[in-house]
Amino acid sequence: MKVAVCFSTNSIDCHAVVQRVFLDHPDLNCDMVRMLQTVQLPYSWNARLGSRLLFYWQVWQWVMQGKLITGNADEFLDQELFLKAEN
Repeated sequence: MKVAVCFSTNSIDCHAVVQRVFLDHPDLNCDMVRMLQTVQLPYSWNARLGSRLLFYWQVWQWVMQGKLITGNADEFLDQELFLKAEN
């Protein structure tokens, strides 16, 4: 399952998920999200931890919205992360 790839420090999937987080969500600090979306490698320790937290927050949002379920995880992530990245 692709969700586990965020443990890699150079994970493109983790960065791609962070890019999908909406800045205007009321539970998030939009300035911090914007910073984490624009950070470049090599990541500082704080940026790495913040990105991982945001990654899991976004995945949790998708699960709670019913968009990401066990049976469609790979297909959903391929579509959400890679097909939208082309647009």
